[in-house]
Amino acid sequence: RDIDALMNRTVGRPLPAGTVSLTEAAVLASLLSLAGIGWAYWLAPLYGLLVAAGLLLDVVVYSVLLKRRTPFSILIGGISGGMPILAGRALATGTIDGVGLLFALGVLLWIPLHILTFAISEADDYARAGIPTIPARYGLTATRWLISTTIVAATMAMASPNWKIFSLQRIGRSQPSPLLVGKVIRPVMAFLPPTSFQV
Repeated sequence: RDIDALMNRTVGRPLPAGTVSLTEAAVLASLLSLAGIGWAYWLAPLYGLLVAAGLLLDVVVYSVLLKRRTPFSILIGGISGGMPILAGRALATGTIDGVGLLFALGVLLWIPLHILTFAISEADDYARAGIPTIPARYGLTATRWLISTTIVAATMAMASPNWKIFSLQRIGRSQPSPLLVGKVIRPVMAFLPPTSFQV
């Protein structure tokens, strides 16, 4: 809230703008987080643990502990950003596998493009809010090299498992986990009209 109030890009958000109180935001965020984690754990314990880990990394480790202290906090932010795709893959397969890890790695490597472009274009905002950034500490040239390198690495990480997932042979053989079918697919299909399944 205090950081957002100092940055032109975020000053209009509900908390710094005063349209939502801190208590209201905390209560709503807590209820949604607990409900989401509870539902995720009900679907599958592993899925719930991964969702909870992503929330913990983002809210506590990244936002509270590291964001104001080190420009490399974006690495932890990247890990938390990769947790949803890892969790979704784990829900579908019932385990943490190499494909899920590669997709999560792809998100982690994409984060520098997302964050560092803001750190360059909104440098005055970040300086005013006292948030350390890689461009401010290491310069624009090093930052651009980092962005370029991680774009290539992210593309490779995201593309590498695709031939296994989307090949015709794989599609013909693979089946979703029984847990996913029982708790997600069948309940959703029950609400869809029969015409939804006609080709």
